[in-house]
Amino acid sequence: MHNMTIFQLECMLAVANLGSFTAAAKQCFITQPSLSVQIQTLENELGMVLFDRTTKPVKPTEAGEMIIEQARKTVAAFKTTRDTADSIKNGLSGKLKLGIIPSLSPYLLPLLIPEFAIRYPNVELEVCDIAPVDIKEALSQISVSSPPTATRRKVSVKRNSLSTGSMSMSPGRTNSATIK
Repeated sequence: MHNMTIFQLECMLAVANLGSFTAAAKQCFITQPSLSVQIQTLENELGMVLFDRTTKPVKPTEAGEMIIEQARKTVAAFKTTRDTADSIKNGLSGKLKLGIIPSLSPYLLPLLIPEFAIRYPNVELEVCDIAPVDIKEALSQISVSSPPTATRRKVSVKRNSLSTGSMSMSPGRTNSATIK
């Protein structure tokens, strides 16, 4: 019976991505000997050598390549599962991109963002001013992203900062909207 862990897979992916046990250990926040033990344990459980340690940088073996490919999918699925559980427990989370024409943003955003931040405190909101002539192009893309002429600004809001404060924005500027 195999007892491999997500952490072992993450360690293996770090070695594969960085080509170095030392660099991978730093990325995984463990010592190099601890990382080596994680990889060795995984190799023992799988019954195969995953990395050719005689080369610099370290390279995956042929079998290692196939295991690494599957591990990428497994770790991604694990993270998606964890994120889904977090969303269920904590409400929506992630990043939302909002496109708005510059003439409306100073009027609508101060009305919308405070309520949005209260309802969805774990959602990062990125506001893009989009010229009316560019809206059709932006909407035709799978995920709405701003055209090159758009002005981007990050709006970071925290629940506590909205209780007694107000929001100020500077139209046409590239700096962040601020919550006071």
